[in-house]
Amino acid sequence: MDEKRQNSLNNLISFDKMTPEKRKECNRNGGIKSGESKREKKMLREYLEIILSMEDAEGEDRYTKITKALIDKAEDGDTKAFEVVRDTLGQKPKEQVEQKQEIKVVMEDTLNEWGK
Repeated sequence: MDEKRQNSLNNLISFDKMTPEKRKECNRNGGIKSGESKREKKMLREYLEIILSMEDAEGEDRYTKITKALIDKAEDGDTKAFEVVRDTLGQKPKEQVEQKQEIKVVMEDTLNEWGK
């Protein structure tokens, strides 16, 4: 890890060590940034929807052109294009993760108390 990043990490203070006022200020600033980010994403999404719905000289919107191009790529063997089409149709296979965990419970103190 480079020195600048290490210095930054050393300057971090955990929330439990901050004063209530400082925690409140950090949470407020985070909320403000989150709101700004959501507004920017919403605006970008709205612009994209407007541009994609515009028709070209032949009267075809961009949604249709992109969909046709994506299907053409999938038909030509582009597996990524196929996955996008499949996932968009809601047919994405579920990923299953197997997790095994062993828990060991030691109750010596409790057993000793009961034995008294």
